[in-house]
Amino acid sequence: DMFDRTLIAEHDLELAKIAATNSEAQFEAAKAGLAQAQYELDYSVVHAPFDGIVIERHVDVGQTIITRQQAVPMALFVERGRMAAHGGTSLQQIKKLSNGQAVNVRVDGKNHDATISRLALEPDSKGLYGITVIFSTEDSDYRVGQPATIKLP
Repeated sequence: DMFDRTLIAEHDLELAKIAATNSEAQFEAAKAGLAQAQYELDYSVVHAPFDGIVIERHVDVGQTIITRQQAVPMALFVERGRMAAHGGTSLQQIKKLSNGQAVNVRVDGKNHDATISRLALEPDSKGLYGITVIFSTEDSDYRVGQPATIKLP
């Protein structure tokens, strides 16, 4: 507008256009930097796939994690309201069991319906085959490592 009214020279107009283009480029670069920072912030937050309780933590807040070099878990957590009981049984007994089969677990004097989630394929050093069962603890205040008895059919 000032050039059209002959208040500034053509050289000054070109300098103003260059400055405006430079400012727009800086603005776009700043927007790209903001988008990159937002992406990195979003990517830096770890979310659990379910409501759970952290029972072990192997990293600290702010620590850089490089997952391509080492496959180390950052944390160990369990689903809230569900627990697992681990035990061992004989070869004859494990042959009668299957994954998904209903069993009973007794913890702290209370019986709970449970489901077999894992049956070992080989024995441990004592000759027992491992078994893991999952049961609901919605109404209980159990802790990891608490003794349990698995009642098999």
